[in-house]
Amino acid sequence: MNRLEPEACLIPQEDRVKLRAALPSLWVLPFKRGDHRRFFRLVALIEKNPDWCQDLTSEELPSGEYVKLHHEARRNGSHWSDYWWLHGGIRGRKPGEYLLPASVTGQDPRQEGNSFPRRKDFVFICRNDVFANLYACHQSDGVIYEVAPDNPIRPQPSHLRALMILWEDPKLAHVPGSILIEMLEGFTCSRAKVIATRERSLPWYHDDQAGRPRRHD
Repeated sequence: MNRLEPEACLIPQEDRVKLRAALPSLWVLPFKRGDHRRFFRLVALIEKNPDWCQDLTSEELPSGEYVKLHHEARRNGSHWSDYWWLHGGIRGRKPGEYLLPASVTGQDPRQEGNSFPRRKDFVFICRNDVFANLYACHQSDGVIYEVAPDNPIRPQPSHLRALMILWEDPKLAHVPGSILIEMLEGFTCSRAKVIATRERSLPWYHDDQAGRPRRHD
Protein backbone atom coordinates (compact mmCIF):
# COMPACT_ATOMS: atom_id res chain seq x y z
CA MET A 1 0.00 0.00 0.00
CA ASN A 2 1.26 3.48 -0.84
CA ARG A 3 -1.50 5.54 0.73
CA LEU A 4 -3.84 5.81 3.70
CA GLU A 5 -7.14 3.90 3.58
CA PRO A 6 -9.67 5.70 5.85
CA GLU A 7 -12.45 3.29 4.91
CA ALA A 8 -10.51 0.61 6.84
CA CYS A 9 -11.03 2.57 10.09
CA LEU A 10 -12.49 0.59 13.00
CA ILE A 11 -14.82 3.48 13.82
CA PRO A 12 -18.01 3.17 11.73
CA GLN A 13 -18.61 5.76 9.02
CA GLU A 14 -21.65 7.28 10.74
CA ASP A 15 -19.65 7.78 13.94
CA ARG A 16 -16.75 9.34 12.04
CA VAL A 17 -19.19 11.89 10.61
CA LYS A 18 -20.50 12.64 14.12
CA LEU A 19 -16.97 13.12 15.44
CA ARG A 20 -16.21 15.67 12.75
CA ALA A 21 -19.51 17.42 13.46
CA ALA A 22 -18.51 17.75 17.12
CA LEU A 23 -15.74 20.18 16.16
CA PRO A 24 -17.52 22.87 14.10
CA SER A 25 -15.60 25.81 15.54
CA LEU A 26 -12.25 24.28 14.62
CA TRP A 27 -13.08 23.53 10.99
CA VAL A 28 -13.38 27.23 10.12
CA LEU A 29 -9.83 27.98 11.27
CA PRO A 30 -7.10 28.26 8.61
CA PHE A 31 -5.26 24.96 8.35
CA LYS A 32 -1.49 25.16 8.58
CA ARG A 33 1.49 22.92 9.27
CA GLY A 34 2.06 22.33 12.97
CA ASP A 35 -1.54 23.13 13.96
CA HIS A 36 -2.55 20.14 16.05
CA ARG A 37 -5.77 21.46 17.60
CA ARG A 38 -8.16 19.52 15.37
CA PHE A 39 -6.11 16.38 15.63
CA PHE A 40 -5.77 16.16 19.40
CA ARG A 41 -9.37 17.22 19.99
CA LEU A 42 -10.39 14.28 17.83
CA VAL A 43 -8.03 11.97 19.72
CA ALA A 44 -9.62 13.08 23.01
CA LEU A 45 -13.12 12.36 21.66
CA ILE A 46 -12.08 8.95 20.34
CA GLU A 47 -10.49 8.00 23.66
CA LYS A 48 -13.77 8.56 25.48
CA ASN A 49 -14.98 5.34 23.87
CA PRO A 50 -12.85 2.31 24.86
CA ASP A 51 -14.22 0.33 21.90
CA TRP A 52 -12.52 2.82 19.56
CA CYS A 53 -9.14 2.41 21.28
CA GLN A 54 -8.64 -1.27 20.59
CA ASP A 55 -5.47 -2.50 18.89
CA LEU A 56 -5.20 -1.85 15.17
CA THR A 57 -7.18 -4.29 13.09
CA SER A 58 -5.64 -6.29 10.25
CA GLU A 59 -7.39 -3.91 7.84
CA GLU A 60 -5.81 -0.87 9.54
CA LEU A 61 -2.27 -2.24 9.76
CA PRO A 62 -1.28 -1.36 6.15
CA SER A 63 -2.30 2.26 6.75
CA GLY A 64 -0.29 2.26 9.97
CA GLU A 65 2.76 0.98 8.10
CA TYR A 66 2.34 3.69 5.46
CA VAL A 67 2.25 6.40 8.14
CA LYS A 68 5.28 4.94 9.93
CA LEU A 69 7.37 4.86 6.74
CA HIS A 70 6.48 8.50 6.07
CA HIS A 71 7.72 9.50 9.52
CA GLU A 72 10.92 7.49 9.18
CA ALA A 73 11.72 9.23 5.90
CA ARG A 74 10.90 12.73 7.12
CA ARG A 75 13.72 15.25 7.62
CA ASN A 76 13.05 18.80 8.78
CA GLY A 77 15.87 20.52 10.61
CA SER A 78 15.81 20.41 14.39
CA HIS A 79 12.21 19.25 14.61
CA TRP A 80 12.85 15.72 13.39
CA SER A 81 15.35 13.08 14.32
CA ASP A 82 17.84 12.32 11.56
CA TYR A 83 17.77 8.63 12.37
CA TRP A 84 16.65 7.60 15.84
CA TRP A 85 13.20 7.55 17.30
CA LEU A 86 12.59 9.55 20.49
CA HIS A 87 10.98 8.95 23.88
CA GLY A 88 10.32 11.58 26.54
CA GLY A 89 10.19 10.03 29.99
CA ILE A 90 11.77 9.31 33.35
CA ARG A 91 15.52 9.84 33.67
CA GLY A 92 17.76 6.92 34.56
CA ARG A 93 18.33 4.67 31.55
CA LYS A 94 21.82 4.48 30.06
CA PRO A 95 22.91 3.84 26.47
CA GLY A 96 22.59 0.15 25.70
CA GLU A 97 19.77 -0.38 28.19
CA TYR A 98 16.17 -0.88 27.12
CA LEU A 99 13.04 1.15 27.73
CA LEU A 100 10.40 -1.40 28.69
CA PRO A 101 6.60 -1.18 28.92
CA ALA A 102 4.78 -0.43 32.17
CA SER A 103 3.54 -4.03 32.35
CA VAL A 104 7.20 -5.04 32.89
CA THR A 105 8.55 -2.12 34.95
CA GLY A 106 5.44 -1.43 37.03
CA GLN A 107 5.87 2.29 36.30
CA ASP A 108 3.03 4.29 34.76
CA PRO A 109 3.89 7.93 35.61
CA ARG A 110 0.99 9.44 33.68
CA GLN A 111 -1.47 6.79 34.91
CA GLU A 112 -2.68 6.20 31.36
CA GLY A 113 -2.90 2.48 31.96
CA ASN A 114 -5.74 3.06 34.41
CA SER A 115 -7.98 4.13 31.53
CA PHE A 116 -6.44 2.02 28.78
CA PRO A 117 -4.86 -1.15 30.23
CA ARG A 118 -3.35 -2.18 26.88
CA ARG A 119 -1.14 0.92 26.97
CA LYS A 120 0.87 -0.76 29.71
CA ASP A 121 2.08 -3.26 27.11
CA PHE A 122 3.89 -0.72 24.93
CA VAL A 123 6.71 1.81 24.90
CA PHE A 124 5.65 5.11 23.33
CA ILE A 125 7.93 6.77 20.79
CA CYS A 126 7.85 9.56 18.22
CA ARG A 127 10.04 11.27 15.62
CA ASN A 128 9.37 14.87 16.63
CA ASP A 129 11.73 16.65 19.07
CA VAL A 130 9.01 19.02 20.25
CA PHE A 131 6.56 16.22 21.01
CA ALA A 132 9.20 14.18 22.88
CA ASN A 133 10.16 17.27 24.86
CA LEU A 134 6.56 17.79 25.98
CA TYR A 135 6.41 14.28 27.40
CA ALA A 136 9.79 14.72 29.10
CA CYS A 137 8.42 17.87 30.73
CA HIS A 138 5.54 15.88 32.23
CA GLN A 139 8.11 14.35 34.61
CA SER A 140 9.76 16.28 37.43
CA ASP A 141 13.21 15.27 36.13
CA GLY A 142 12.39 14.05 32.65
CA VAL A 143 14.78 13.48 29.78
CA ILE A 144 14.60 12.78 26.05
CA TYR A 145 15.95 9.42 24.91
CA GLU A 146 17.16 8.67 21.40
CA VAL A 147 16.17 5.05 20.88
CA ALA A 148 16.27 2.16 18.44
CA PRO A 149 12.85 0.52 18.82
CA ASP A 150 12.09 -3.14 18.27
CA ASN A 151 9.59 -3.95 15.55
CA PRO A 152 6.71 -3.78 15.06
CA ILE A 153 6.47 0.01 15.21
CA ARG A 154 2.85 1.12 14.90
CA PRO A 155 0.83 4.31 15.36
CA GLN A 156 -1.21 4.62 18.51
CA PRO A 157 -4.68 3.34 17.52
CA SER A 158 -6.57 6.48 18.58
CA HIS A 159 -4.06 8.65 16.70
CA LEU A 160 -4.29 6.66 13.47
CA ARG A 161 -8.09 6.72 13.60
CA ALA A 162 -8.10 10.48 14.16
CA LEU A 163 -5.88 10.84 11.10
CA MET A 164 -8.25 8.67 9.06
CA ILE A 165 -11.18 10.90 10.05
CA LEU A 166 -9.30 14.02 8.95
CA TRP A 167 -8.07 12.34 5.78
CA GLU A 168 -11.57 11.72 4.43
CA ASP A 169 -12.98 15.12 5.43
CA PRO A 170 -13.98 17.02 2.25
CA LYS A 171 -13.28 20.34 4.01
CA LEU A 172 -9.60 19.37 4.16
CA ALA A 173 -9.31 18.06 0.61
CA HIS A 174 -7.00 20.99 -0.24
CA VAL A 175 -4.51 20.09 2.53
CA PRO A 176 -1.54 17.97 1.36
CA GLY A 177 -1.60 14.48 2.79
CA SER A 178 1.94 14.87 4.12
CA ILE A 179 0.83 17.71 6.41
CA LEU A 180 -2.03 15.63 7.79
CA ILE A 181 0.26 12.65 8.40
CA GLU A 182 2.75 14.82 10.28
CA MET A 183 0.08 15.64 12.87
CA LEU A 184 0.17 12.03 14.02
CA GLU A 185 3.02 11.91 16.52
CA GLY A 186 2.37 8.89 18.73
CA PHE A 187 3.80 5.44 17.92
CA THR A 188 4.31 2.28 19.95
CA CYS A 189 6.80 -0.59 20.14
CA SER A 190 7.42 -3.52 22.48
CA ARG A 191 10.73 -2.11 23.78
CA ALA A 192 13.38 0.39 22.68
CA LYS A 193 17.16 0.37 23.08
CA VAL A 194 18.62 3.62 24.41
CA ILE A 195 21.22 5.13 22.07
CA ALA A 196 21.73 8.50 23.77
CA THR A 197 19.99 11.07 25.96
CA ARG A 198 19.18 14.75 25.52
CA GLU A 199 18.23 17.30 28.12
CA ARG A 200 14.70 18.61 27.83
CA SER A 201 13.92 22.27 27.15
CA LEU A 202 11.31 23.60 29.55
CA PRO A 203 8.53 25.36 27.61
CA TRP A 204 7.44 28.89 28.39
CA TYR A 205 3.92 29.69 29.55
CA HIS A 206 2.28 33.02 30.32
CA ASP A 207 1.06 34.08 33.73
CA ASP A 208 -2.76 34.25 33.70
CA GLN A 209 -2.92 37.65 35.36
CA ALA A 210 0.08 39.76 34.37
CA GLY A 211 1.12 38.00 31.18
CA ARG A 212 4.65 37.48 32.50
CA PRO A 213 6.46 34.47 31.03
CA ARG A 214 7.22 31.66 33.44
CA ARG A 215 8.81 28.24 33.21
CA HIS A 216 6.87 25.01 33.47
CA ASP A 217 8.14 22.71 36.22
